[in-house]
Amino acid sequence: MKIQLVSDPSVGIEGYTLVNYAKDGLNFLDTLSNNECEEIIATDILNHVPYNNIDGVIQKFVTKLRYNGKLVLGGYDLRSFCRAVINNLISETEGLQIIQSARSMVPCNSITNYLTSLGLTIQSSIINGPTYEVTAIRYKN
Repeated sequence: MKIQLVSDPSVGIEGYTLVNYAKDGLNFLDTLSNNECEEIIATDILNHVPYNNIDGVIQKFVTKLRYNGKLVLGGYDLRSFCRAVINNLISETEGLQIIQSARSMVPCNSITNYLTSLGLTIQSSIINGPTYEVTAIRYKN
């Protein structure tokens, strides 16, 4: 099973089970067996998760991922976001709107370090402006 968790259901990828995070939260994942998903894409979800819950959410993703499965996570990188606002790449108004809607901004390196600590292998880690995308594979230990 391939899952895409989104906050905006209009951006779904064909061939993936679309989970509307804004509507369903992570409750859908509770209906899945461990190791059931071959791929989980959640490139705009972590910003909507309270900072204190990020580790638990990522752990839930990993337990649902089968061996050799792929996990793609993304969000706003705190440092890159601040640089973008300071350098006027993001207007103050847009920056304030992003801050108002975000529940967390976790630096990309924190995400890659945590995924590695859970036994995943980082396939790629890309920072593009204020956002990042990390792709990791769950290999059998």
